[in-house]
Amino acid sequence: MIVSNDRSTLPDHMAAHFAAGHHTAGVILMRGGYSLGRYVDDLVLVWAIETAEEWVDRTDYIPF
Repeated sequence: MIVSNDRSTLPDHMAAHFAAGHHTAGVILMRGGYSLGRYVDDLVLVWAIETAEEWVDRTDYIPF
């Protein structure tokens, strides 16, 4: 899984990646303006309640 705060170029890169028929184990983009603790809490939540299969080719933002 990729976790990044690159909200400006990564979404377009991922769209091209998917359009080319490629896959990912998931991408989480961090919304701006939150504390590191908030990001960590959300990542732990993802790890605790979701499976790896649920993240295949999925892109989402944290905090949710």
